[in-house]
Amino acid sequence: MNKIRSMLAAWLLAIALATPAFAQSNMLYELASALANASVPIAISTATTTQLIAAPTGTEPGGGSQSIFVTAADVIAAGTGNIQFVYGTGSNCGTNQGNVTGNYNLTAQVGLAKGNGLGPIWVIPAGNALCAVTSAAVGMAGSLSYRIK
Repeated sequence: MNKIRSMLAAWLLAIALATPAFAQSNMLYELASALANASVPIAISTATTTQLIAAPTGTEPGGGSQSIFVTAADVIAAGTGNIQFVYGTGSNCGTNQGNVTGNYNLTAQVGLAKGNGLGPIWVIPAGNALCAVTSAAVGMAGSLSYRIK
């Protein structure tokens, strides 16, 4: 993953240096700001709602609230159970909850993987946290890569 990011960064720099108009534009910033710069583990073993990423509290230049941009996600189940990603406010997304994904029905040693860290797969509405809802006392392990912007 880091090799891909390094190659992408080198390619963007080469274009920026070769094309003065490109270097002066905001495009390079926008491309770089779509990359993940943080990650969080998924480690759930009970039927519960678990906050994975806290709601952003900062503001963007110009005054808008920040959002969570998830760029990669993976999870694998240790047994039969469901996992769904939701957003919301309050403790463990308990208020104003909305669905980010459908309900993934997983069995032992089955999982999912989405994205590669190079652009958003899920955009969480501004001011909301990201949570996972699980249906059984089954281990769900994985990780999320994201950027707050």
